[in-house]
Amino acid sequence: MNDARGDDRGQLILIAGIGIAVAFVALALILNSLVFTQYLATKPTADGGDAIAYEHTVADGVRGLVSEANVRDYGAEASISVRGGVDTLATHLARHYGVYGTLANVTVVDIDHGTSIHQPTPRAFTNRANESDWTLFENAAGVRGFRLNVTGASVTNASYAFQATVIADTEPTINVRRSGSEVRIGETCVRETPVVLNFANGTADGTACEGVPNIEMANVKKISIDNGDNATGKYVAVVNDTTVTADGDFYETPDRSPYAVSAVYAATVNAAYVSPDVTYRTDIRVLPDVFGIVTAGDHADDEPDGGDTGDGGTDDVRYGVIPKTGGLVFTDGTASTNLSVVSATGRVARLPPTTAMVIGPQEYDFTGDGYLDVPYTDGSGTIYLANESGSMRLPVSNAEDSSSLLAVGSWNGSAPSIFYAGGSKVHRINPGTGVAHTLFGDEDTDGVSAIAGVGDIDADGEPEFVYLDGSSTISYRETNPSDQETKGEVQGVGGYGVGAPVDFANDSTAAVVPYVDSSGYVSYVNANINSRKLLTDVEAAKVPLTTYDVDRDGELEIVFVRSSDNQLWYVDNVVDSPTPKQFENATGDGIVVDEDTGVA
Repeated sequence: MNDARGDDRGQLILIAGIGIAVAFVALALILNSLVFTQYLATKPTADGGDAIAYEHTVADGVRGLVSEANVRDYGAEASISVRGGVDTLATHLARHYGVYGTLANVTVVDIDHGTSIHQPTPRAFTNRANESDWTLFENAAGVRGFRLNVTGASVTNASYAFQATVIADTEPTINVRRSGSEVRIGETCVRETPVVLNFANGTADGTACEGVPNIEMANVKKISIDNGDNATGKYVAVVNDTTVTADGDFYETPDRSPYAVSAVYAATVNAAYVSPDVTYRTDIRVLPDVFGIVTAGDHADDEPDGGDTGDGGTDDVRYGVIPKTGGLVFTDGTASTNLSVVSATGRVARLPPTTAMVIGPQEYDFTGDGYLDVPYTDGSGTIYLANESGSMRLPVSNAEDSSSLLAVGSWNGSAPSIFYAGGSKVHRINPGTGVAHTLFGDEDTDGVSAIAGVGDIDADGEPEFVYLDGSSTISYRETNPSDQETKGEVQGVGGYGVGAPVDFANDSTAAVVPYVDSSGYVSYVNANINSRKLLTDVEAAKVPLTTYDVDRDGELEIVFVRSSDNQLWYVDNVVDSPTPKQFENATGDGIVVDEDTGVA
C-alpha cells in the first residue's frame, strides 16, 4: 500500500510539471503574439511613400541642374554640365540613402537639346539687324519660360503698335502701345512700365490682363514680331529645337543682345530605389520653367523674392534682366588677406585669399551661390574663384602666375568662361564643367602674357579676342573660325598695362583697348591703330587697368594705378575732356594697391 501511494504521488508530480510546462509554452506564445502584433502595428507599411519622396528629390535636383546650365549660358556645354551634375547628385544620394540600407541611383536617359534666346538689356524688339518685322523663332516643338518685359512704347495708334503673334493651337496676338506714361496691352489692360507679360498664365506683372493670351507653351511653334521698333524691353525663352532661329537675327554669344545659344530644354533620368521593403524604378522627365525677368527694376542688389515664378530675385537679375555689377578688384599687401574688391561708393571688401598674384574682373557668379566671383592665381599656376563665401580651386595648373591678367566672358560661341595665358598660348576654362580648352598661340610665336578680353575693336559687327603678347604688344584674333587667320598686332604698351576693350561712345562703333604707353600715360587704341593719349600730367604704373562707372553718372571711366604712390586714380570724361581724379574709399582716403597686380 505504501509503495502504491508513492507511485501515485510521483505520477501527480509528473502530470503537474507537464501542465506547468504547457502553461509556460502557452504564455510564451501569447507574449510572442502580443509582441508581433505590436511590431506589425508600428512597422511602416510598404506603400512606396519613401520611394515617391525619393523620386521628388531626384526631380528637384535635376530641375536645378538644367536651370543652372541654362541660366549660366553654358551654351554647347550645357548638356555636359547637366550630365556631370547628375553623376554628382547620384553619388550624394547613394551615400545618404545607403546609411539606411537603401540602394539609390540616378542615371541620365536622354537630353532634349534646345535654344536659349535672350534679350537681356532694354532695347527695341528688333532683331540683330534692327529689322522691326521678323520671326523670333519658328518650327519649334514647344517653349519654356517665355516672358516679355516691356519697358516702354512709342506710339499710341493701335495700327502701328508693337505686336507679337504666338502660333500654337490658336494664333493670338498681343498689341502693346503707349497710353500716357503707361502702356496699353490690348484694349482694356493698362499697366505702368516695366511690365512683365507671361504667356503661360495670361498675366501682366502677375495679375490677369485681357490683352495677354493664356497659352499652352508646350504647343507653341512660332512667335513673330511686327513693329518691333515701336516698343522696348527684354525677353527670354528656351525653345525645344536647335534650328529655330534665322541667320543674322541673333548674336551667337551672350556678350551682346539679342543672342541665341544652345541650351537644355529637358532632361530624362532614371531613378532607382531599392529598400528591404520596396523596389522602385521610374523615368523622370524634367522641364523646369524658372526663367524670368525682374519686375522690381534693374537693381543689381535685388534679393530673391520670386522663387520659381520668375518674378524677381537674384537668378532673374543674372539671367533675365541685366548682369550684376561687380566691384573693382585689386590686391593689398598690407592686409591679412590681400585679394580685395572696392565698390563705386568706396566700400572695400577683403576676400579670403592671401596669395593672389594675378587677378581678373568680378563679373560672373560661376559658383551659383548668389555672389559674383573673382578669378585669381596663387603663384603656382592654379586658378581659383573667390567671393564673400569662400574660394574654389579650378583644375588648371599652367596659368601665368605673375605679370599677367585674367579675363571673364564668352567668345566664339563659348559658355561664360575664364580666359588665361599659359605656356605661350591662350586658354579658357568653364568652371561649370571644369573643362579647359587651348584656343591658340601668338601670331608671331613670341608668347602670350596677359588677356585683355573680348570686344569689337574693328567695328565689323563681331567681337575680337584681345590679348597682350610676350613682347607687350596688343594683339587680337577674329571671332569666326573661318576668319581665324585674320589677326593682328595693334600697339605696344608699357609693361603689361592693358585693360578690357570697351565702347566708350556706346554707339556700336569700334571698341577701344585702354592701355598704359611706354611713357606711363593712359591711352586707348582700336584695331585701326587709331590711338589717343588721354593724360600727360599723371603717370600711371605699367600694370593692368580697367573701366568702371566710378562716379555713377552712367558713363565709364578708366581706372588705373598712379605710379608715384600706387593709389587708384581714374580718367573722367574719357571721350570729351579727359580729367584725372583720385578714387577715394568710403572715408575719403586714397586706396593703395599692389603694383604687381594692378586693377581689374
